Amino acid sequence: MRFFTATVLGLLAPSLCAATNLTTPSRLDLPSGFKPPQVFRNTNLVRNTNLEKSYVRETVNVVVENIDNKPQNDYYIPFSAEVFDRIGGFEVRDKKAPEKGRFNVDYTEAVSSDGNQYFVIHLPEPLAPKSEITLGISYSVLSSLSPLPATIGQADKQYLTYSFSAFMPSAYTTDTQKTKLKFPSTNVPDYTTTDGLKPGSDPERKGATYTYGPYNTAKVAPGTDHPITVRYEFTKPVITVNLLERDLEVSHWGGNLATEERYWLRNNGSELTTQFSRVEWTFTSYQKAPTSAVRELTYPLLPGSVDPYFIDDIGNVSTSRYRPSVGKSAGSLELKPRYPIFGGWNYSFRIGWNNDLASFLRRAAGVDSDSYVLKAPLIEGPKMAEGIQYERVIVRVVLPEGAHNVRFEILEGANSNGLPGANHIHAHVSSLKTYMDTLGRTTLTLEVDSLTDEARDSKFVVTYDHSMIDALRKPLTIFAGLLTVFVAAWGIGKIDVSIKKRFPSNLPSKVHVISKLGSLLLLNCTCLLGHTLSDRKCKQTLHIDSSISSFSSIPSSIFPHSPRVSSSAAMLQMKESPNKSRPLPVDDNSTRDSPSKANLTGTRDRLGPVMVFIARASNLTDHSYPNATMDIKQMHEYLRSLLVITIAEHRKQFGVLGHRPHKTQTIIQPAHTRILGTSRLFKFFVLALEEARAAKTECIFVLHGWDGWTTDKMSIAEICEPFRDVTFSLHVYANRGTPREFYEVNAHKVNAYFRHRVTAADPAIVGDRSTALFIRMLEALPTLEYARYYPVLSVTERDTLAKYDKRIAGVYEHDKLEGPSKSEDAKPETPRRGV
Repeated sequence: MRFFTATVLGLLAPSLCAATNLTTPSRLDLPSGFKPPQVFRNTNLVRNTNLEKSYVRETVNVVVENIDNKPQNDYYIPFSAEVFDRIGGFEVRDKKAPEKGRFNVDYTEAVSSDGNQYFVIHLPEPLAPKSEITLGISYSVLSSLSPLPATIGQADKQYLTYSFSAFMPSAYTTDTQKTKLKFPSTNVPDYTTTDGLKPGSDPERKGATYTYGPYNTAKVAPGTDHPITVRYEFTKPVITVNLLERDLEVSHWGGNLATEERYWLRNNGSELTTQFSRVEWTFTSYQKAPTSAVRELTYPLLPGSVDPYFIDDIGNVSTSRYRPSVGKSAGSLELKPRYPIFGGWNYSFRIGWNNDLASFLRRAAGVDSDSYVLKAPLIEGPKMAEGIQYERVIVRVVLPEGAHNVRFEILEGANSNGLPGANHIHAHVSSLKTYMDTLGRTTLTLEVDSLTDEARDSKFVVTYDHSMIDALRKPLTIFAGLLTVFVAAWGIGKIDVSIKKRFPSNLPSKVHVISKLGSLLLLNCTCLLGHTLSDRKCKQTLHIDSSISSFSSIPSSIFPHSPRVSSSAAMLQMKESPNKSRPLPVDDNSTRDSPSKANLTGTRDRLGPVMVFIARASNLTDHSYPNATMDIKQMHEYLRSLLVITIAEHRKQFGVLGHRPHKTQTIIQPAHTRILGTSRLFKFFVLALEEARAAKTECIFVLHGWDGWTTDKMSIAEICEPFRDVTFSLHVYANRGTPREFYEVNAHKVNAYFRHRVTAADPAIVGDRSTALFIRMLEALPTLEYARYYPVLSVTERDTLAKYDKRIAGVYEHDKLEGPSKSEDAKPETPRRGV
């Protein structure tokens, strides 16, 4: 008992998390009216501005001289308050010795009197008087490009503008300086020219490179501004990630590193002047013309990555393509969003995959060492030619439960990696509780602002301690919990709670009486179900005590396959409440019940019904775009766009029916064509109904149009007949008539009608107006291109059906032109194509 108590207390003991380098971004508080002391002079300054991506990347090489009579080690670089918050990846190195690493950089908290904020560069060694050092300064400016014009056509070119000063922002006097601009192409229709700053033309143009300067600015006061604006073609998306949440989950027991990234993405390019056209986008995609929309995202994966997934707010996105890695080569995940992302559009999604933990985790040197070292990329992200900018990145490293003494370090190379210094990264350790945890899993969180895709190649190292006791914490917790349950069950079982001593020995116990009554009741129900029993058992049933005789009068509707139930009622399962009023005629669908929601209340599956969204086309010209020719792939894409509309409209009317993922199916099949029982389509429908039967829930086929599933009556009957025990409904989105709404159809009633078990005059059909309308539509609305004859309809019935589908009016349009003298029941002499 002492060992058990000690084990439980040891499991509940908190682990110590020593975070020696977990800090918050450092800022320097400057006094009001602060101005940097004039102890340096910039002898020569060259600024290189790269505009080839969707963000601005600047590299400044400056020769700095100490003009003071004392050694100095703090160099200030000013930026306006508006630009300062959009500076990312600020990094300073010795241009002549970059392998020495980056310099320490702080930034100010208060705004000075001139409206500037400063980056403070701490030189590794104080610069002696009259000495010089060459600084290599690199940084990115996010969200500094503006589209002009702000709105364009779907296939038009996109132009961006960038405004800057011809003089580099500096706190010190600069003798000479120049600025080089690198554009993505030579198409630069507008740019600013300077007068009087230098002899000759300014800027100097050489291909896609424009050079402003060099200027002699020895007599120009620091902070002087000379605005320059350039406008250039950039027919690419301006991809901005508002927030990236990246989780790395380490599992020692599973030997797995699970990675998940959640993106909130936006295109900051030019918005569309008109509504989006799917046909025009299809033509543009076929021609592979440049576009300002995000067509797809290419995501390189490290070697050994497996089990990738791509999910957005709707669910799994099946348009992605995964190319696994071969050997030591990297894999690739090509993400294609559900819709192209044009300027001003947003898209949120998440992706994830797994890796072998042995490729990232090492145990520290030493036989008895409990320290582990994890080396992983800080961010990965898509790799796009136009670049990606991240406004905020949150990286969480979920370590095993009990990990402590957590430390991290950013690995730095000789070249710039687009990351700020470690003192500009906010880091903290917290606890995340998951399944079967006692204290929660140790979680290291890193938060970085203003990053670019250049940080993809950066890596970080996390070091932590995890002993054998910590590793056994969860198994011992499970063992202790199960042992507690078994001991409690054993103790409760030893308690005598019986009441048999209260009765005389010649009377049966209460449990014995209840068991006898239960067996007699079960025997009576078995007789009602029609099973064969011996005469002696049946006679015994007739002598049941009158106190339980009411149980024998079980309603026949409970047993749909019993001989006592009528065949039509058992076949259709039409049990309606006697309090419901009689439905309105078929031409008025304003007041309808919701059988799907009514059936959901009694379902045994918490996930909800099995939902299948279906759209069908009879041929490759069955679409709403006149004079457009589509192939099979384009027609399926068109039908999928109809399903997106159907899903959205269905959720508006019914809401989210459970949490089970829905299924979609697009069909290209001529009218009156049999769905073979061996076909993939037939098996798809049967599997959906079998899933509903196994889950004991409802199955709903949501059809885009009255003929959105199939117009072959025998195919419908063959699919419905084996699943008479499953609640099966059809939600028909009648989008071709007025009004556009959903009609809830009982599929089993349709099956019974097609099998001639009931007639159209049966109360079960007349009382269900949606089902009656669906049956009449299948009879009166064949696909017009393959119809042999037109159904005989009266004028009243034509007008009624035309209200729900405009094609009915188009079929008999010639009757109105010829006048009302024609007989109502006469067939047209020659079949004519409908609308």
